[in-house]
Amino acid sequence: MRLIILLTIILLTPSSTDAQVGFDVGGTLAREEKAVSITTKPAAPNPNTEFNAALSLTEFGSEITWLLDGEEVANSRNKNNIDFVSVPAGETMTITAQVTSPAGNTQTISKDVSPLYLDIILEPQTYNPDFYLGRSLPSFGSQLNATAILSGTDILDTDLVYRWQAGNEVVGQGALRGQYKVSFLVPKGSFPTLSLSINTPEGDLLASRFITMPSVYPDLVFYEKSTLFGLNQRPIDQTLNLVSDSTLVEAVPYNLDSRVYNSPDLVEWEIGQRTFDNLSGNPYEVTLQRNSGAGTAKLNFHVRSMENLLQGAEDSINIRP
Repeated sequence: MRLIILLTIILLTPSSTDAQVGFDVGGTLAREEKAVSITTKPAAPNPNTEFNAALSLTEFGSEITWLLDGEEVANSRNKNNIDFVSVPAGETMTITAQVTSPAGNTQTISKDVSPLYLDIILEPQTYNPDFYLGRSLPSFGSQLNATAILSGTDILDTDLVYRWQAGNEVVGQGALRGQYKVSFLVPKGSFPTLSLSINTPEGDLLASRFITMPSVYPDLVFYEKSTLFGLNQRPIDQTLNLVSDSTLVEAVPYNLDSRVYNSPDLVEWEIGQRTFDNLSGNPYEVTLQRNSGAGTAKLNFHVRSMENLLQGAEDSINIRP
């Protein structure tokens, strides 16, 4: 008899896995409302740009009405997501969705969007000659400095939480407070990606940015150099004619990591069949002596890091006495 009573009690106990069923005050069964939220894509829109707002979930057959700053959005009835254009930096827009279930229950969900300007300044730490008018470009494995500039908020840069990601690698030790400046190695690919999210100390997302960066291979260019006038800014074409008895040639590796340029693991000149790798003075310079011979010879230069073989350059020109 005791066994029968015990089994009856167990069978009458409500299942703990039925999260949708509960008891109201009157003792009757009532179905709990599912929480509905508004998400935006991107999560933190930039000022004056188009973005999408969507409802996370709604009950089948629900009626949906969208409002912007209290005014109904035209042609938005019963749409699960719609597009908006964000307001200028420093302003706030309020997006509201009114969801009425088939049973007649209405939920009102609102989300404030306050876009901020987020700029990222990139400073490739690669070598280019002083006379070059362009900007240095990053190359795979070279060091790149990045600085985040966020405008439109009174919170100090040092109080915000920054999370950087270069390609598939998180920079540093993850999300860190005050990390508005970072240095990292350029990932593989012609256009590697860099993403940044900035949060308040409480965890609220303020701004985010996703960009692609150009990445090139180091390029080697040969120049004549004068001890009096310095480097001739016009590069040597495929052949150098030795007019004077002595000619100074400099090899310039554009967009080579500055650390490799200053301390290369391998640097060597090759003339004909002879290799020179312990030249005194500037290793990127070689002095050519004119002789009475005929024909042409090949002048080759090679510089490289042995830890990252893609950080290097090699090329050659012909020399004619």
